[in-house]
Amino acid sequence: MIDAAFSLRRGNLNIHFTMKDEGVIFLTGSNGSGKTSSLLTLAGFLKPNEGGFIILNGREISSLPASKRKVVYIDQNSYFRSLPVGEHIRIVGKRSFDTETVLRELSLDPYEKVGALSQGNRMRVSILTALSSGCELLLLDEVLSNISNARLFTQTVRELLGELNVDTIIASPDVTSGVETDHLYRMEKGVLTRIY
Repeated sequence: MIDAAFSLRRGNLNIHFTMKDEGVIFLTGSNGSGKTSSLLTLAGFLKPNEGGFIILNGREISSLPASKRKVVYIDQNSYFRSLPVGEHIRIVGKRSFDTETVLRELSLDPYEKVGALSQGNRMRVSILTALSSGCELLLLDEVLSNISNARLFTQTVRELLGELNVDTIIASPDVTSGVETDHLYRMEKGVLTRIY
């Protein structure tokens, strides 16, 4: 469960973020609306204005450094090119799941170097690596657009998310990506609105 309320200023944009939900959350909005800045604040890479809070599964994490939050932020560059797929996924190794079965379902070779994969498969590996890290909140910033058959991929990941009790926020300007979500939020001009 993510329970957060904070404000921050980025350039000329005043961002107001309030969310209390769990599961798979889709965050849509035009480019420049404040989606990425909000995710980076949840992850601990940007500091909100005074007076806000971020609570994850009952733990207040606002004052914690990014490395202690159990929040993983993934964008299009979140991978190590030189590592083989299997080693990449196990690099942090704090949580185990049936890696071989998942890789087989996603048609990924555990011995192939991540840098040799398509951009979509690199994102698949990044997400699986994040899930193996022991994170409690996964933030995906515009990564699904490069994944072919995003619906099938997210169904596989949703099963893992349920097993591992990981909440996820997927940010994308494209609300028609075919991803099954529990909740939908829209951000426009820095203001977050819950749709359902």
